Amino acid sequence: MLRASRISKGLSPSALCRFIPALSGRPPSLCYETWVFAELSKWKQLQAQKPELYFYRTAASLEVDFLLAGARGLIPVETKSAARVGSGKRLTLYA
Repeated sequence: MLRASRISKGLSPSALCRFIPALSGRPPSLCYETWVFAELSKWKQLQAQKPELYFYRTAASLEVDFLLAGARGLIPVETKSAARVGSGKRLTLYA
């Protein structure tokens, strides 16, 4: 699984909340996930073979924010709004 703590150093999750009026006052992590969802949705429309976009959660409340399912398999995407990401709980996906 690929990991990236930020897409851009200039992108602040709390700043995103100011630009999404419906999310004003919500946690920055929710604003960031909403922004990533919007970007993935736009990217999906540009693909010749449009992948499906899913959310996954286990009965134990472990989750993957986004799953892209296409001809090349599943691509899990986990979003984090924190500057540092700890190990925490991990979800292992098997094909």
